[in-house]
Amino acid sequence: HKVILTKPVYVGATEVTQSQYEQVMGANPSRFSATGAGKEEVGDLETSNHPVEMVSWNDAAGFCAKLSRQEQLKPHYFRSGETVTPLEGTGYRLPTEAEWEYSCRAGTTTRFWNGNKDTDLLQVAWYKSNSRSRTHSAAELKANPFGLFDMLGNVWEWGQDGRDPTYYEKFEPNAAIDPASPFSAVSQRVICGGDWHLTPSRCCSSSRLANYSSFRNYYIGFRVVLPVDAVKKSANKEAN
Repeated sequence: HKVILTKPVYVGATEVTQSQYEQVMGANPSRFSATGAGKEEVGDLETSNHPVEMVSWNDAAGFCAKLSRQEQLKPHYFRSGETVTPLEGTGYRLPTEAEWEYSCRAGTTTRFWNGNKDTDLLQVAWYKSNSRSRTHSAAELKANPFGLFDMLGNVWEWGQDGRDPTYYEKFEPNAAIDPASPFSAVSQRVICGGDWHLTPSRCCSSSRLANYSSFRNYYIGFRVVLPVDAVKKSANKEAN
């Protein structure tokens, strides 16, 4: 399907790391950490720069909201328990499915942003063939042409959208402009990009799954985006 994006965003260069999450939320829920359930798998490795995992969509939204408040930005979400309400905020949020794929592909049309062969993935992603059955530090492998690391593999990344397999049909044959499939309290949310224990066929730029907003597992993390307008407004506010 065709998509047109008109609202520029800054995209996190890496998945949110364990240390970043802990600095904001005060805890590190990750399995692959010195105190996590997978501590034997990581041994004496320093994991603070590994992607945070064991975080639900709700947890990720809560992180975005708290980070926004810390930086005096208007939050995009309000979380109360396991209920998240979207707001008309301009702060940090999760990328829409379209934003995520655009950022991952970085102008490419191949299976992976660096090629079509399974072996191409070795240079850019942690997956079944090279991960040693765990996550790895952010930014150890090559960045894509947009300067983004680990868009494929390492951990799946939560997206903003609710799961709706027929969502894009309503736009055809025209392009969807700034698409974002709405979500409800009971709808599943998309996850993108594959993870450390999957084969190349599941770690493509087009790879998608979905799960419920309260679901947590050690193969799902997230990265954040920040609307460019939020930065402009903040800069203007400081200037005045």
